[in-house]
Amino acid sequence: MFERTLQFITEIHQLEDRMNDQSVNSDLTVIQQKLLQILYFSSPKNLSTLSKCMNMNMPNCSREVKKMVQLNYIQKSCPLEDRRITELSLSLEGIKKEEALLKHMKENFTRQYKHYGEDQIKLLIHAMDTLEQLLNG
Repeated sequence: MFERTLQFITEIHQLEDRMNDQSVNSDLTVIQQKLLQILYFSSPKNLSTLSKCMNMNMPNCSREVKKMVQLNYIQKSCPLEDRRITELSLSLEGIKKEEALLKHMKENFTRQYKHYGEDQIKLLIHAMDTLEQLLNG
């Protein structure tokens, strides 16, 4: 099961790479696009958590975040309960940018898998739901 799980994760990463290669955001690097995606689906995050999600060291992640702040895609804030913590989330511009990327990725994905029938799509969705339930215990 372990080896099969690793193989499945690799295939998912390959699919993600294909979708990113076809992106319209040529002004952003793949790393910057991934930053947007992570913060879009699970923000706010602090820099330490974000660097772990990105599998990057803190200085490199910090540098990319700084660029994205300068581009007005990421905003920083401090929670009232602890002003020492800096939380990162998407700005309105960052949300718009990520939604445009996701729209384009969905169009590419739909085009790539347009030959799938309704029954195959339902089966795949059911398999994903089952996998998620089993992995989450």
